[in-house]
Amino acid sequence: SHGLLVIGVFLWLLWQRPCDELPKRHFALRAVLLGLASLLWFLLQSVQINALAELALLLVVMGAYNAWLGFRQSWLYKGVLFLPLFATSIWVELSPAAMHLSGYIVGHLVEFVGITAFIDGTTITLPYGQIIIADGCSGLRYILIALALGQMLACLNQYPKKVYWVVMALALVLALATNWARIFILVLVGYYTQMQSSLV
Repeated sequence: SHGLLVIGVFLWLLWQRPCDELPKRHFALRAVLLGLASLLWFLLQSVQINALAELALLLVVMGAYNAWLGFRQSWLYKGVLFLPLFATSIWVELSPAAMHLSGYIVGHLVEFVGITAFIDGTTITLPYGQIIIADGCSGLRYILIALALGQMLACLNQYPKKVYWVVMALALVLALATNWARIFILVLVGYYTQMQSSLV
């Protein structure tokens, strides 16, 4: 749902990037690299390995930018060139791990406040019913949007490397904490309303 916005910001940032003159050195090498990236994308798309094809398409975009403006300019603008990574579906592979981490954290929070519940992986069994932490509660959407915003912030403000990693780590922590708080609140609502609330 956030992919179109990410791509829109990505294109705008590329358009805003100043360039004095087009480099002529190593153009043949840059063209070959673009051709190899395009071939890789074509092969992956042909055999329908969609997640890897999306990454290969990102390489094609990087290769096109590199062929146009050169290695040095591409390296200086690498933060923007990696921005579309947060609009790919490759992240869905992390969903099971994020679900289990949410179950683990929320389980400890439930235990801490003394609610009667049985925690089994991603299933929280209350005296009045069950709450299952499914794909929609993995927090993956929160993570991707927070990381994309962190990347945009870093690109717009041209943060140095150390500040960049602090911003991205903070975005990740806030995204995870927000999701865990949301699930924990749903557990509390389910417990104290005996699973009668429309929220659960």
